[in-house]
Amino acid sequence: METKVKETIQKYGLLEKGDRVIVGVSGGPDSVALLHMLHQLRKPLQLTLVAAHVNHRIRGENADEDERFVAHLARQWDIEYRVRSMDVPALARKEGLSCEDAGRQVRYGFFSHLADEQSGSKIAVAHHRDDQAETVLMNLIRGSGTEGLSGMKPIRDGRIIRPLLYVSREEIETYCREHHLESRLDESNLETEYLRNKIRLLLIPYIETHFNPQFRQALSRTAEILRDENHLVQMLADKQLTLHLKAVDGGFRFPIHVLQSEPVAMRRRLIRGIIARLSGSVRQIALTHIDSVVSIIDKGTTGKQIQLPGKINASIEYETLIIQKSSDDRPPKLGRTEIQVPGTTVIPELDCVFTAICNTDPKFSLAAGKYHIAVEKSKISLPLYVRTRIPGDTISLPGGGTSKIKNILIDQKISRRQRDRIPIVVDAKGQVIWIVGVKTSALCQREDRKASTIDIHADCSHREELIDEK
Repeated sequence: METKVKETIQKYGLLEKGDRVIVGVSGGPDSVALLHMLHQLRKPLQLTLVAAHVNHRIRGENADEDERFVAHLARQWDIEYRVRSMDVPALARKEGLSCEDAGRQVRYGFFSHLADEQSGSKIAVAHHRDDQAETVLMNLIRGSGTEGLSGMKPIRDGRIIRPLLYVSREEIETYCREHHLESRLDESNLETEYLRNKIRLLLIPYIETHFNPQFRQALSRTAEILRDENHLVQMLADKQLTLHLKAVDGGFRFPIHVLQSEPVAMRRRLIRGIIARLSGSVRQIALTHIDSVVSIIDKGTTGKQIQLPGKINASIEYETLIIQKSSDDRPPKLGRTEIQVPGTTVIPELDCVFTAICNTDPKFSLAAGKYHIAVEKSKISLPLYVRTRIPGDTISLPGGGTSKIKNILIDQKISRRQRDRIPIVVDAKGQVIWIVGVKTSALCQREDRKASTIDIHADCSHREELIDEK
């Protein structure tokens, strides 16, 4: 076992001289063996070890005994010891998670916190070859793609390392016996309530008895092959994401024509990549979810949208796929806010500042533009207001006639999510004078060059991205 672990560390560059390593220690044989192995390497590699234990408060007094056992082990081997106690069942109920998922969040959150205390720290966990086989089979049952079937990596995110990944549970138990290492038994690992336990205790033994006695080894080899091939495809996908992915409000956008030109396998990979960048994880995203997004890409119809787990929304907006976090609240519907004339008016709900002046000098006027207007005072009724659009809004067009604001925003290819975030300037009679950054009313056409005007500047330049999302 020692040789395998050292080869894994060297092959994948898991450890370097002088590393500080946070070691996740539950008290079971796997984590005890890992801590002992790293303890043996501490002097030659000049490692600083920290034994980290999480008391999940699931097993009552047994959980407390685990905590005391790990603390004693750390003291015995002169290793720094850190512990966190958390009511995982209560957290699971609060967050709507399984105890497994909640426990995983707590553990990795704690380990990351300890690693962040000193930049560059590694996090060592005791996953081994049998865990790898269980993970691959569990992902297969859930309907995973090649990413899930690749299983766990020897190193993840540059700091989570798995030195035991190519060692079997049997080898670990033999190592513990040879080195007289005591460990704790977690009775919950013997319960078939959880999917992973069912796979470990029931499914894999059945397959090994009736089909392939080397099934766990075969799954581990398959995972390694798929991981290498997956790495190649991911490199190609990352290149496309770097070229074409753009940030939008609360998410990302990607051109439809690029997605449609790619094979379905690459489309799926790109969609997963976007979701991963948005939420940091695709744990809740199954193949069926990815394919539902692929289906709206194939149709390419503006307005089509799909709700995904994790409050993620995927939609088609004018030849663009937009994947963003769903808002718990609708876009701000702003009631009328009076524009101070003269003066400055701040609209925090829309992140805009309006500056207005009364201009009586016919020789001076702001140049008309997306964010500047000048309107003859005689054509409007003061005071002026800012609000967001309401159903039935129309604006007067140069040359005569009117147009619905909704149609103008659609013609400008402004996404549905952003239409209710664009400021509208109206007068006391409700006449729309300005769709800020989009269109000015015919009322803003100068007819009398000597007439007094109201000149308004809107500091909404950051909204260029909203107007130009196409």
